[in-house]
Amino acid sequence: MFHPFQLLVPHILEASPGPWSFAHHPPAPRSRGSRLRRGAEDVYGGCCAYVINLARRSDRLERVQKLLASTNPELLKHLERIDAVDGQNISLDSLEAREVVESSALARAKRAKRLGLYSIVHDEENQLVNFDDHFTEGAVACAMSHHKALTKVAQHPSAQWGLILEDDVSLVVPEVHRELRTILDQLPESWTAVFLGYHNEYGRPHPRAVNCTEKWQAAPCEKERIFEIFDHSWGLYAWMVKKEAAESLIRNLFPISSQVDYAISRYLITRHGGVYSVFPDRLLFYSPTSEEGQDSDIQTMRSEEQVAEEFGSWHEYMELQRQVPS
Repeated sequence: MFHPFQLLVPHILEASPGPWSFAHHPPAPRSRGSRLRRGAEDVYGGCCAYVINLARRSDRLERVQKLLASTNPELLKHLERIDAVDGQNISLDSLEAREVVESSALARAKRAKRLGLYSIVHDEENQLVNFDDHFTEGAVACAMSHHKALTKVAQHPSAQWGLILEDDVSLVVPEVHRELRTILDQLPESWTAVFLGYHNEYGRPHPRAVNCTEKWQAAPCEKERIFEIFDHSWGLYAWMVKKEAAESLIRNLFPISSQVDYAISRYLITRHGGVYSVFPDRLLFYSPTSEEGQDSDIQTMRSEEQVAEEFGSWHEYMELQRQVPS
């Protein structure tokens, strides 16, 4: 079946057989490209891979395709698009919202919307000043989209684990399957998830990570260190989840009362354990935060100056945010 991602994956043409058999001419050593394809298949053959993308954000999908075509064509061949739920089409009063988000969290979301509260306020340099973790319609839709992705992993007929990406990934380590192989070799049988990219105060792209326009050269692959985490993680833009863990999340987690990244990571840590992460200064996939990128379909954002002007003062805004609902 034709796969849309094949548009950006170069085809490999095999030469027609010549008059001489291998008996006369021993096979040439395998090329580096052939070895890489076999190495990639060793990793991706045991998993399913998805990218979550809004239908109206074809720009993001094209950017991810271009990024992976130039750095990880084998991953691109395995990648399947998941049609993200659009927050522009979601009502906080709808049944579908209540199936994924708890009623108390939806009530808080409606209050925030009524008062005009923003989920993110940033300074003039796009650094975070205030984060209010109420659900927006976009955040509800994000939770629903990740529910779809987890369902895909849980119901896959052969995959042992899933790789889930969001479409705002902007940098990646070339030939990342090599790092994934070293991670898989370190994991115990009881692992449930590995965060390959996440938002952290000290978060930095891996030294070898590149964007879609940067030239790169093959480099030796080092063993990628991981560590077990015991607190929640922010960001679900690049992570691995074991099939059994995806099944548990679908069966037991929803509806959630907090943002989906917090809810998923906290559930896995407290209920199952075996949650790991790459080190924050070596993120294999990288995506800027909403305030840094100034491009979000989930968060509502304003600058500190704009908020102060809109509400009379920063103090007035914070007092409104802190009020306990009657």
